Amino acid sequence: CLDQFTDEEILAVRHTYFAMVAEVDEMVGDIIEAYDGLGLGENTYVLFGSDHGEMNMEHRQQLKNAMYEASVRVPLIIAGPDVVSDTSVDNLVSLIDLYPTFMDMTGLERPSDLAGTSLMPELSGGKADRPDSVLCQYHGNFANTGEFMLRRGAYKYVAYAGYESQLFNLEDDPEEIDNVLQDEPELALKMDQELRKLEIGRAHV
Repeated sequence: CLDQFTDEEILAVRHTYFAMVAEVDEMVGDIIEAYDGLGLGENTYVLFGSDHGEMNMEHRQQLKNAMYEASVRVPLIIAGPDVVSDTSVDNLVSLIDLYPTFMDMTGLERPSDLAGTSLMPELSGGKADRPDSVLCQYHGNFANTGEFMLRRGAYKYVAYAGYESQLFNLEDDPEEIDNVLQDEPELALKMDQELRKLEIGRAHV
C-alpha cells in the first residue's frame, strides 16, 4: 500500500468488493427463501454479521488490519421471534455480545462472569444495561505493533505500542482524517486509562 495507485486500480478493487457484496446478498436471499418456505419464522432466529470489515483502499489500505471504521465496523442484522421489525438500533455493541444473546435466544442460563451483554432487550424493543464503550484490538503479522481501540459515543481512541495515539471525533470527522489528540488531551487521557483498565480486566478473565 506504499505505491501510487491510479484511479482505475482503486475502482477495480472496489468493483470486486461490491461484486462480492452482491454475491453474498443473493446467497442470503436463497437462505431466507428456504427459511420462509419451511415455515420456520415462528421459532427460528436469523442473524447476519461479520467478524471484520474491509479497508477497500480507504486510507490507502486493504484487508482488515486497521482500527478505522471500514475495518472495525461490521453489519449486524437479526430477525426472528420477539424481534421488533423495521427498526435500527444505534447502540454500540461488540461481537462478544453475540454469545450471551445466543444463550438468551435458546433459554440457557448465562454464567455471571460471562463477557458481553445480551442484545435481546434491544431486539425486543427495550433497552439493555450495557457499557457505554466497546474495545477492539489487533495483533498479527500484517501489523508491526499491537493496535488497541476504545470507542465511546462519537469518539474513538486508538493506541499503538511504540507509536503516537490517535483520537477521532466520528461525528465531525467520519472519514477519520483529523487526529484531535492534541485538542482534547484530557479526554484522550481518560480514554487511555479506561482502555488500559479494560485490557487488564480482560487479561484476568
